[in-house]
Amino acid sequence: MNKRRVKAVSALAALGLVIAACGGGGDDDTATDTTEAAPSADADTTDGGDATDDSSDPGDPIKIGALTSLTGPFTPWGIASSNGMQLAVD
Repeated sequence: MNKRRVKAVSALAALGLVIAACGGGGDDDTATDTTEAAPSADADTTDGGDATDDSSDPGDPIKIGALTSLTGPFTPWGIASSNGMQLAVD
């Protein structure tokens, strides 16, 4: 009976951690602003993007990042993936 109780308590603790992690926990002070104006009908949205996003020019390079392990126990896989990504770029 003691092992059954330990398993039940462990399962409930794990469930509680999962629920707490997925809780969101947003503050009321950080509510989204719903007063933003919608884009006008004549705005160019043919690329599927937001019409108000003018932060990049068509000639700007596209930056792509990757998170690999270059030190530690996963070094061989991190270096191999880094070399593969560099080969794809070149």
